[in-house]
Amino acid sequence: MEKIINGIKMEIPDDATRETLLHDLGRSDDSIVYAITPAREHRVLNEGDSLVSEPSERLGVVSRFRTGMRDTDRIKAEIKLLEEEYGAERIAWASDYSWIKIEKWKLPPKYNAAQINVLVLVPDKYGYGLAYRDFFVPDGLRIKHNGSWTKIPHNFDRFPYQNLLESNLVNELQRNGWSYQCLHPEHWDSSDNIITYLSQVYTFLSDPFAPWKG
Repeated sequence: MEKIINGIKMEIPDDATRETLLHDLGRSDDSIVYAITPAREHRVLNEGDSLVSEPSERLGVVSRFRTGMRDTDRIKAEIKLLEEEYGAERIAWASDYSWIKIEKWKLPPKYNAAQINVLVLVPDKYGYGLAYRDFFVPDGLRIKHNGSWTKIPHNFDRFPYQNLLESNLVNELQRNGWSYQCLHPEHWDSSDNIITYLSQVYTFLSDPFAPWKG
């Protein structure tokens, strides 16, 4: 049967499917195949769908694109890493993966607590180049500095940013006794994850008065 595919007339078998078309075109298996209806609508074809069910439809093939959402598979894998590192009973997370909490997280010396619960916000596009950067600790956390209990540098009672997608969550955190620790990694690559981020946080908390960039 003759079909127009991406504007070019091609002969395809009557039993052709999305998978056989991608193979014949040399396209990757995750490419998007769609049918253009007489009403000029694009109907995405799923695995196993016939390409000739509607003879009047033209076909198109495009690369898959990423929507502006978190990479949940990566986040699940990182949660597994946390459970292996700290124990499953100490790890909790939001159903939409917007935050991850670690309970009884050990602090460096000189703090007014040996361990605390900490919470990390997961960026909306985490897994597609964005780093962890928003870290919450309990209100009242202090470090002994020059003989006095002192608030940690870069710690805020109020979240200093105005991202509306996070505002409800942040307001709820602040009402429940969390303060914001502003710790933004300067570099982040594909090998980094929540374990490496927590290691960076621990390093900062070990000497928060060092000349960190602010």
